[in-house]
Amino acid sequence: MKRVFTNALLSMCLLIAGLTPGPTWAAESFELLSAGSAKDKRVLRYDLKVGTQQTVQTITQVRVENPAMPQPMVQEHATQLKATVNSKEKDGSWRIETLTTAELFQQFPGLDGLRSKLSMTPIGDLKVLNMPEQIAQLSKAMGSDNEQAKQLIESMSGTSSNQALMLPKVAVGTGAVWTSKTTSSMGQFGDIMLDSRYEIKKMSGDLIEIGFVGKMEFGELLGKVTGNNPMKMRLTKAEITGTYAVHLKRPQVIGTMHSMMVMEVALPGGQGGTINMTTTVSMRELKP
Repeated sequence: MKRVFTNALLSMCLLIAGLTPGPTWAAESFELLSAGSAKDKRVLRYDLKVGTQQTVQTITQVRVENPAMPQPMVQEHATQLKATVNSKEKDGSWRIETLTTAELFQQFPGLDGLRSKLSMTPIGDLKVLNMPEQIAQLSKAMGSDNEQAKQLIESMSGTSSNQALMLPKVAVGTGAVWTSKTTSSMGQFGDIMLDSRYEIKKMSGDLIEIGFVGKMEFGELLGKVTGNNPMKMRLTKAEITGTYAVHLKRPQVIGTMHSMMVMEVALPGGQGGTINMTTTVSMRELKP
């Protein structure tokens, strides 16, 4: 029973750890609540130069605590995402290539990283342009069919990609607040919904400091992760807080995010308890 319990927790950690608002989050709504101070109000737009390169390292630590466990379970993993601005299109968007590397990829012979081709607009709206090629690349490395590779890309995307933060379309100043509702696909495990609130804490030239608070809903994810296991999970709390440094001349954000999740676990025979899972994600830019 303990092994089943631990395996289910590990699955949860791998799926949830490192979730950050980024290109995998499809915005469903965006509402500006306050335009902020009139003293420094301006229209915020990314202004990328062709040839710009940026590498961001993301360190994710997950800590799981439960009264039935003799000691907390802690996991830590790192990814590096290198982005290159290749061209600017007639519509004002940029074409960006990224390479994400992680220990996870070493499990697949011939796969040194996940390469993406993206389109990014001046407000930070991103689209993946080469999903078929990514699926084919993973299919070959995994020796599996395209559907399995697609599911792996979708489930990994939350932890392997942190890109531009989407900006308001109108002029804003320090203290500006906006909200959004977004959905992230976790492949075969379903979707995660995120209600977010952003606030501009500081503006200094091209560097914008933005605070973030969010609440998540997991849909059917918990049931699909545990599958046929005899244990059942119910999420009672899922909150995220963080601060992002948005550089308008860089395609990726940096900063730190903390999440707290509380789950009730029920085991056969009436046994159960509460699981506390905290995640810390640190994103920092590496110098060339």
